Amino acid sequence: HAAKGNKAPKWIIPTNSPQVQAAMSAAIERSWPVILHYEFKAAGHYRKTLFEELNTVLQAHPGHPFLLIHMAQLNANEAMKLLKTHSNLHFLTSHSNPIITSKSTQPWINLFSGRRIKQAWKELMVTYPDQFVLSFDNVWADHWSGLYTEQAEIWREALSELPEDVASAIAYKNAVRLWNLEEPNF
Repeated sequence: HAAKGNKAPKWIIPTNSPQVQAAMSAAIERSWPVILHYEFKAAGHYRKTLFEELNTVLQAHPGHPFLLIHMAQLNANEAMKLLKTHSNLHFLTSHSNPIITSKSTQPWINLFSGRRIKQAWKELMVTYPDQFVLSFDNVWADHWSGLYTEQAEIWREALSELPEDVASAIAYKNAVRLWNLEEPNF
């Protein structure tokens, strides 16, 4: 977790630390997905070590779902390499749209070109429809303002350009499956 101005400090907590191990064990025992917070673009010289750590964790728990918040700040090629190797890996789309990236100094990944999903990301989503979960990271009060509805709107438009089964998977079905939720009645 990179520093977020004066709101949040930089944190690097290895996955083998007692607190991360306790959280992962609790999630695995309850059949909950494990959400990991990697920010690879902001990782600096820790980047290689963090990639190795992530691969080790994913390999150690091949049958358990792991989700990377903020798309882990990965580009499409990096995401593709991980998806090809780890079927238990999923990406949360939080902070990956132009509404957030244009208003932030953080190195978030923008999955969009204008109001459309970039072709490389679109291809990944169509190839791996079960590995993406629409999400928003509304931590600060301003995230709950018009930013939230603007983000929802751009995602609504973008998902309409994907095949319906892919859009439904990303929009809600993957979350229903991963968190063992009741299927909504639309």
